[in-house]
Amino acid sequence: MKLRLLLFVAAISLFSITHTVEATEPAERPNIVWLSAEDIGPQLGCYGFDIKTPNIDAFAKRSLTYDLAWSNYPVCAPARTTIITGMYATSLGAGNMRCGAVKPQGLKLLPELMREAGYYCTNASKTDYNLLKVDGVWDESSSEAHWKNRPEGKPFFAVFNQTSTHESKIRKRPHEPQIDPASVSLFPYWPDVPEIRTDWAQYLDNIQDLDDWFAKHVKQIEDAGLADDTIIIFWGDHGSGMPRHKRYVGDSGMRVPMIAYVPDKWKSFWSSNYAAGARSDWPVGFIDFAPTVLKIAGAEVPERMQGSSFLGPDAQKAGYVFGVRNRMDERNDASRSVTDGRYLYIRNFMPHLPHGQFVEYQQTTDATSVWFEKFNKGELNDVQSAFWKLRAKEELYDLEADPHETMNLVATGPAGAALPQQAKLAELRDVVRKKMIEIGDLDLVPESTLHEYELSSAKSRFTYSQRDGFDFGALYDAACGENVDANLAASAPELRFWAVNSLIHTADTITGAQRDAAVKMLDDSSMAVRVKAAELCLRLKKNQEEANHEKAIAVLITLGDKANSNYFVACNALSCMDRYRDLLDKDAIARIQKFSSDASEIQRGNDNLEKLHRRFSKPRVLILGDSISIGYTPFVKELLADQAVVVRPTKDGKPENCAGTDRGIGNIDRWLKLEGGNWDVIHVNFGLHDFKHVDAKTGKNSNAADDPLQSGPEEYEQQLRTILTKAKATGAKVIFCTTTPVPPGCKPLRETTSPEQYNAIGRKIASEFGIAVNDLFSFANPQLAKIQQPANVHFTKEGSKVLAGKVAEAIRNVLEN
Repeated sequence: MKLRLLLFVAAISLFSITHTVEATEPAERPNIVWLSAEDIGPQLGCYGFDIKTPNIDAFAKRSLTYDLAWSNYPVCAPARTTIITGMYATSLGAGNMRCGAVKPQGLKLLPELMREAGYYCTNASKTDYNLLKVDGVWDESSSEAHWKNRPEGKPFFAVFNQTSTHESKIRKRPHEPQIDPASVSLFPYWPDVPEIRTDWAQYLDNIQDLDDWFAKHVKQIEDAGLADDTIIIFWGDHGSGMPRHKRYVGDSGMRVPMIAYVPDKWKSFWSSNYAAGARSDWPVGFIDFAPTVLKIAGAEVPERMQGSSFLGPDAQKAGYVFGVRNRMDERNDASRSVTDGRYLYIRNFMPHLPHGQFVEYQQTTDATSVWFEKFNKGELNDVQSAFWKLRAKEELYDLEADPHETMNLVATGPAGAALPQQAKLAELRDVVRKKMIEIGDLDLVPESTLHEYELSSAKSRFTYSQRDGFDFGALYDAACGENVDANLAASAPELRFWAVNSLIHTADTITGAQRDAAVKMLDDSSMAVRVKAAELCLRLKKNQEEANHEKAIAVLITLGDKANSNYFVACNALSCMDRYRDLLDKDAIARIQKFSSDASEIQRGNDNLEKLHRRFSKPRVLILGDSISIGYTPFVKELLADQAVVVRPTKDGKPENCAGTDRGIGNIDRWLKLEGGNWDVIHVNFGLHDFKHVDAKTGKNSNAADDPLQSGPEEYEQQLRTILTKAKATGAKVIFCTTTPVPPGCKPLRETTSPEQYNAIGRKIASEFGIAVNDLFSFANPQLAKIQQPANVHFTKEGSKVLAGKVAEAIRNVLEN
């Protein structure tokens, strides 16, 4: 193993100094275009799905469609790291979502190698690699990057990425549906509820929009007369943004659409199974993309690359395709998967955690939050509940008989009965072990340990495995729960980590000696091991066993403060305390609330620590309203900084104008789920937009008195009732805030009497609902000359500060009562 790693490192170093491949004439090499779509599975017409994708379907009829393409990772950053390096991200210790690993010295990325081969390389425009300092590897990487900008006569490698299908677009409202949510078919692991139907239908709508984007790019190539000289590959970057797809290590998270078009002129790059309109059952992964492109370009494929070309006469059918799941956003995890197309095997190294951990970003999608809510209420059947329950250590699915992975063959049958598929289970189990050892799966080393190594050694974490005594085989066995007693006393922290981890999910059978050893590890030299030991102690406390859980909580609180540990240790400590929050007292939570969530030292301002802090945060206040509320919200945040976390919606990084109640009813569900929801107070300030005049035809602002109001009094009442009903249903304390006065001469036209009329409606509803009223109208009216802009509904900066004082007072009152 040590020899293999040394050769691997040598290959990287050697390749970094090899000569540049001389560019040849354009006619000798084809152009290459990748058209990638974010967060889509094979839900296309050409894959037999009932959806309108005529352009992609027509393209498939003259191309090769791959039925077993896997992304290798079910989330973007590690998947794209694999593509850009030609190495499994986990081989680089870069398989955790947005981990910011140091790029190994001498490691050249795919576009660098293609540029050396004489290609003009563009990317429009997603990068999102898990490696630091990878700028400048493309000729151009921006939303404007295009092969049209190439020097004359130069072959090009161009990547275009479409984001309209991204997870965030599933929940974007308002949305005009093309597909009726009532008409869609749902997978058996989802409950049949309106929220899931709506989000799934919107995802399918987005795919139909994607079809137009795809057609535009193909047409550009054809119009430029380059169709005969351009190889086009269309692919999705992992499963859909729906829950149990994206982030899931099984087939529904990994399988993606992939279609390759190689013109007749370049039939020398056809694989043995290539034919127009044909389908391929070859297992293909993102690990194979870089070798394929380099072979087409006539460039040398570095020995360090771990895949093989799927195009060309020498291409061979692989036996399997491999998948990896590590930390997803703020939640740590470790699973590996493999499929041969018929059977799917999953190895869960942390079976004490469910597949469906609470990931804040995922929970902001209605489909996820409602599904989770129904699970907590006990309203689901066994198949629908499985995603949220603890997992088996091993899972095996027959995708032919069970394409949706609902029947784990390892767990079926009477206790002790032999599986009919026992030989296949043993085969795939062995494939995973050998693959992880072969590629040097560094992500079995705790992420915080790799981070500490980079800081202390000034080297890439890739070199961590070169230390004396490091053994990937021993590491894999430890993660599987082998040699627990010996590993509890091992010198390598990663072996101790996995020994304690194994005791967590076998806590019911732990021995006294193992328990005592784990308790001692609360003082371990490794912070990652201390967190694991503390988690075991809390698990034992749940089992009514004494294991010094008070000290365990103290350890977690200490390490949960980044000032005493590091970013990744703090995240894991907080995540652990979140799982065992019923064992925390008020004093512990009060201490956690004071922790800093600064992440300035982590790549791209990673906000995972902030997300976890919100799970323990001070009272949470949501402010909803128009531009008047935009003005006072920053000052409310300042006034309540020591008492509450104040949030308002944002759009494109700026405060979002919630406008009138007509817009409010279309967005209230999204707003209530911001940053994980769980609001203590919701301050609602609507009205100013509702009683303005708008053009009857265009709906734009109007100064004509005979034009209608945006929302008349009856509409306003109905819409405000809906908003306040939904806000109240969250369990938060709701405050209705009256609309501020309107001075004469404002544009667009508003009657000066309208605020009182609409405020009366709001007060009536508030009285019926038993919610508080913040009478900002009466507060502001006597002092308008000092605080409001002339002939304008808006307030001066000082005026907004004055209003903020009244809003903060109203919020304090309901918090204290």
